[in-house]
Parts: sequence; structure tokens; C-alpha cells
Amino acid sequence: MPSQISRCSVHRPRRDPVFDALRLLAVVLMVCSHTARLTAPAARSWWAEPSLMLEPLCQALFLCLVGVSLALSWESAQARGVARWPWLRAQLRRAAELFAISVVFFLLERGPCWPHFLLSTGILFIIAGAIVLFAPIVPSRGALAWSAVLTAGLWSVAMAMDHRELWVLGLNAGNGPLLPTAIHAGFGLTALLAWRRFGLRGAIAVVVAAVVAAVSVLVSAGSLQAALDSDWARTSHRLIFQGGGHGLQNAWDMIQGEPLRKLRVSFFNPKPRMIPLVAAMVVGLYLLLVPARKLLDPISTWALAMGRFALGVYVLHLGLVALPVVLVGRMQAFDAPWQSNGYLLLTLALCQLYAVLRTHQQRRRREAADVG
Repeated sequence: MPSQISRCSVHRPRRDPVFDALRLLAVVLMVCSHTARLTAPAARSWWAEPSLMLEPLCQALFLCLVGVSLALSWESAQARGVARWPWLRAQLRRAAELFAISVVFFLLERGPCWPHFLLSTGILFIIAGAIVLFAPIVPSRGALAWSAVLTAGLWSVAMAMDHRELWVLGLNAGNGPLLPTAIHAGFGLTALLAWRRFGLRGAIAVVVAAVVAAVSVLVSAGSLQAALDSDWARTSHRLIFQGGGHGLQNAWDMIQGEPLRKLRVSFFNPKPRMIPLVAAMVVGLYLLLVPARKLLDPISTWALAMGRFALGVYVLHLGLVALPVVLVGRMQAFDAPWQSNGYLLLTLALCQLYAVLRTHQQRRRREAADVG
């Protein structure tokens, strides 16, 4: 395309099944890792430990695709004749909805722990923050430059705070802080805009930059094994919550005036120096799936339905993850492999059903619009 995002397109942009496949991969792995956390360590199945090890990569992949989706959504909006401000309001409204949902899930899990239920609510909080940070620059002139500058700036801030060991709840400390994970959304947005503006040269430049940055991280770490080591790649943040049960029980105890015991919980978050290495892994996953695009395209409507509606699927699965905790009253609700295996299959089946129903709904709307 001659510009970053063409303003003269009259056709709805065609979906790239590779992106839907990556979203599907991220969602499935996150469902596995969250179900693994509901299971006692001694009762975890073969899929549990690999999914927990890959969880940071899954989060990065999901956030990277959030940035990609922002650019693709603006392309689609232009094709439908939607102006800048209505599109931006829709994105900010979605961010507010995700933030509200994250607060509800935290209250169910931990109860009204101030200020954690506003600043330390997990991945939906990060996604909402990434949308607020990057959505306003997508429709602007020079979006590619602004995206690159903002991404580099956020990474520099995260590196400086990590070096000085400055920890701020919600920003770079706690349960799913904004930095450094949200930076991946900027990388995804910048990569797609570069591809759109410069074509193959832009795509090659993104790949080369990712590889060079990843190599620099590996040289600094000494080896891939050292780079993936928890002490080098992650930092631990310990929070103190009031109450040891689930959120509803803690809230009821507070209403009754009963004393709540303090619960210390450690959260492991990726260090910002891992950003280049993980970004290169995301690019590598995309390049691995590109040759399969022609094979994915015919089956994308149904086989990749969860990837197409990944955000809604993710929210649904969080509700399903919270359900056993509320019913059983403890974080590790499963103490036998058959329980976690069965619940994993049930969760994936319900998520696929939701995606199929959304696909049917979307088709009916488009058919009605075409007739109209």
C-alpha cells in the first residue's frame, strides 16, 4: 500500500487466517496454563508444566496481536466509512469494558482488596491499558513513527525502573502490571504499520530488527537457557491480601466484621530485557504459519473461530476459571488429574461453542446488511 493504512479502500479487508491461528494458539495455551494453576502440583497432567512455562510467551503473543488488531480494525472501519472519533470512542469503550470485567473477576477471586482490585487485576487490565495507550495514534498521520517512538519510550522507562528497582503497583509491579507486557502491543502495531507502508521491505526490516534485538539479549544472557532462567528473565513481586478464601467469602467476612488473616502472594513478571527475545519468538511463530496460509484459509471460518473471537473467548474462559474457585473455596480447586483434564476439555468445548455462535451471528448481520 502507498500509505500506512489506505484511506481509499472500498472493500472490507480480508482476514489473515495466520493471525486468527496465532490468536487461537494464544487462547488455548492460556486456558491450559490457567487450568493448571487450579490444580494441585502433584495432580497436574503432562500438559500443565509446559503451558505454565510458556505462559509469558502466550501473554506477549496475545498483546502483540492486540496491537495488530488495532491497525486491522481501523482499516476495516475506513472500509465501512467510519470516521476517526467514532472508531476511537468504540476502542476506548471496549477498554473500559475490559477493565470493568477484570475488576469483577478480581473481586470474585480475592475480594475488595484496596487498591489491588483497581491496579493489579491481570491480563485484561494490561489489554485495556494497551488499547488506551496505542489506539489514539492509529488513525493519526505518522502513525508508524508515533507507534515506534511510544513503544521505544515505554521500553526505556521499563528498563530504567527495573535497573533502579523502582516498583509501582499496576505500572511495573503486582499481578499483571502494565509494563513491560503492554509494550508487545506497540511492537505488533509498529510491525504491521511498517508492513503496510513499505510492503516486503518493511516486513524484512521488522524481521531483521527482531532477530538483531534477540541476538543482543542472548549475548547479554550468555545462552538461551540462561535467558529463559527465572532469575534472569523474571522478577518476583510479593503482595499482601486480606483474607485467605475466595472473594465472595472474604467480602462476607468483612461485612460480618470478622478478622481477615493476611495472605502473602508472590507474582512473577517478565523483565523488560526479555521484550526483544519474546518479540522475535512471536515473529518466528508468524513466519512458521505463513506457508500454511492456503491450508488455513478454507477451514478458518469454523476451525479458527476461537481465534477470530479471541477476546470474547478469553473473557468467557476467565469466568469458567473463577467458577471452581468460588464453588470450592480455594485457589487450587482440583486435586486429581481427571478433574483438571475434564474441566480443560469442558472449557475448550464451551469456548468453541461460543465462537461458533458468534460466527453465525456475524454471518446473519452481514447478510442482513447486504440485503439492506
